[in-house]
Amino acid sequence: MRRTPQSVLRHPVAPRYLAGSGDPRYVTAPLYAVGWTVSTQHLPGIRLASPGGSRTLQLAPRPDGESAPHPHGESWTITGRPDRGWAWSISADGQTPVEIIGAATDALTSGHAPTGNDEFAVLRSAGWSVSRGRLTTATSPDGTCVVGTTAGAGLSILADCPDTGRTLWRAHLSGATPTPVVTALIGSLASPYGVLRPRHALPVSPSHLRVGEAVRIPAHRLVDLRVAAARRALRRGQSGPFPLPPSPAGDSRSPRRRP
Repeated sequence: MRRTPQSVLRHPVAPRYLAGSGDPRYVTAPLYAVGWTVSTQHLPGIRLASPGGSRTLQLAPRPDGESAPHPHGESWTITGRPDRGWAWSISADGQTPVEIIGAATDALTSGHAPTGNDEFAVLRSAGWSVSRGRLTTATSPDGTCVVGTTAGAGLSILADCPDTGRTLWRAHLSGATPTPVVTALIGSLASPYGVLRPRHALPVSPSHLRVGEAVRIPAHRLVDLRVAAARRALRRGQSGPFPLPPSPAGDSRSPRRRP
């Protein structure tokens, strides 16, 4: 019997904040499709700029000497420089799941802002415990991911590996980050739906995850679906978001686990 190549076997995995980074093209390819361009060829990674150049996205290796909690040592940076108001930025380790980064970039190109402006209400409704004080924090049901306000009115996110207790990835959203972008990113972080990953690429033990049945799909197909959605929206005179259909096999409401 012909064996399916490991590279095209992917499982719906939840919670997504422990799923690992995923394919960066999930983020970058839809931006190309709606007119973002490579703004420089001189970086060791990639830097994209929106039409007009007011927003940028960069994926690059970390500077020499800066520690990283994962082997790739990459980092995401999203910046906005509006004509009015304060410049803002989002920075995240390269091990941050691309679906979470993609939620932010989709919101940047979307004409339909997520409803609500309280990210902690979003987390509470997803079952996270919220503690309000001088600084507000929210902790995921499994205790491995924490979202908190910072002294500078921004947000920090920290996900720990449950196997070792060491940091898996971290992110920071500056205080001036647009509310729709914050809401979209936090909504994706707390989503109960699984994201597709090869089993061999999981950064934590499967015992800490809800892992659904494998599906046979190559990575480029997932990217193609996002690009096709972006191009359809562009033809209609709209922009993002460009989500894939959710993977209910990894839904946190399902008790099934795979060892």
